[in-house]
Amino acid sequence: MSVGFKQPLGSGIVSTSLASEQGFAENEVYKHELHSRLLDDKLSLTTYAMIVVPFYFLNACRGVISCVQLFNVRREADETVPAGPIPPGFDIEQLNLIKRASLIISDLIDYRLLRVTVGWDGH
Repeated sequence: MSVGFKQPLGSGIVSTSLASEQGFAENEVYKHELHSRLLDDKLSLTTYAMIVVPFYFLNACRGVISCVQLFNVRREADETVPAGPIPPGFDIEQLNLIKRASLIISDLIDYRLLRVTVGWDGH
């Protein structure tokens, strides 16, 4: 788990989700031509599966929330093959859970900003 890692939003699969404002879950991400290896290189692991959902507040898409499953690989005959257990991947239920979490967090941020703006903070 890499908390606080910032993936540039101008490249990779994450940027596709941000630009389209669509969430998705994908398995075998390491085989995808748009996959950015920045996180993989930082952790010396390989991304197997990914969930990416847009994140909104103040009525605009401000970024994405992403979840990844990582695993070890090795190169054999110019091909990437697993070097250990393969993660289970993500499914539509997990994607929907992260979408709901994103909406709840967005509502909480918007509510907090509204409270501060109209002086409901008690200050």
